[in-house]
Amino acid sequence: ETFFALNRLKGHLYDDSTRLFTAATGEEVAMYSFAGLAEYCVVPATAVFALPEALLAAGLYEESCILGCAFFTAFGAIRNAAGLAPRVLPRPAANNGDHIGDGLATAIKKRRTEAGVVAAAAGTVAVAAEDDAPRADAEPPQSVCVIGCGGVGGCLLQLLKHLGCHPIIAVDVTDEALEQARTLGADHLIKSSSECDAVQRISELTGGKKVDLCFEVIGLKQTFEQAVMAVRDGGKACFIGISDVKTKAEVPITHVVRRRISLVGSYGARASVDMPDLLEIAAKGGVDLRGAITRRFTLEEAGEAYTLLQQRKIVGRAIVCFP
Repeated sequence: ETFFALNRLKGHLYDDSTRLFTAATGEEVAMYSFAGLAEYCVVPATAVFALPEALLAAGLYEESCILGCAFFTAFGAIRNAAGLAPRVLPRPAANNGDHIGDGLATAIKKRRTEAGVVAAAAGTVAVAAEDDAPRADAEPPQSVCVIGCGGVGGCLLQLLKHLGCHPIIAVDVTDEALEQARTLGADHLIKSSSECDAVQRISELTGGKKVDLCFEVIGLKQTFEQAVMAVRDGGKACFIGISDVKTKAEVPITHVVRRRISLVGSYGARASVDMPDLLEIAAKGGVDLRGAITRRFTLEEAGEAYTLLQQRKIVGRAIVCFP
């Protein structure tokens, strides 16, 4: 919701400024950073990926759109920030668009879906290309926590389950989100509130050890601090949620230093490297695309969808579908 309010709704940067002005008058120009809500859009060839035939055969054309958005963000955090997901496909050669196949053209003729793999991957390719740091293909940790079980959080739960992580603890403030989390792979549910200390409950569920890895997907001061305190000695807290630039969290310095806790941020993934592997996982049934989607809207209902999203009334992922 913060991402939507600060960037999508205003068309500005997170600090409410803009770098775009008209040449003639100097008037500010708002920009919606991803091309969406249109039947066609132009994207770089390097950001286009053909959907595997297995997904098309399963009738998952519309549902596959979230691979380029929520699942892409979740996969990037798991692989590049947490260092978990091993590569499932050989590293591609220099990406020159050769991976675009006839399957994509056929699929586009069948139906066009808002926020699909094409548009979402295009929006992240610039960031993805900049970060080519090596990552560890580590064994899945024994215990993982996800704080915030909305669209991205639900995708995290599915991917972590696919990797064999156990136990997986889901933390949220609503019963609806937690019930969705259970269906997507969570082993334990924690409803965080003033009456329930989420960190204490995490400690109890892990025999006092806390978790090896915690993903924070909200971007609030409270949840940021919870993630830091939820990991064991030598553990890692991975932050995906964003906030406005003025929001700050308090981190106990001595606790982090002496307990060797790693704090790492994650923003998207690397399209040319990560998207082929994510598509392969989906094609082999490693994640449930239909299960991640709870609402569908027509193009005419897109405004309503954004309103419900801003009001936090959408559980999981919603998509806008074209006829």
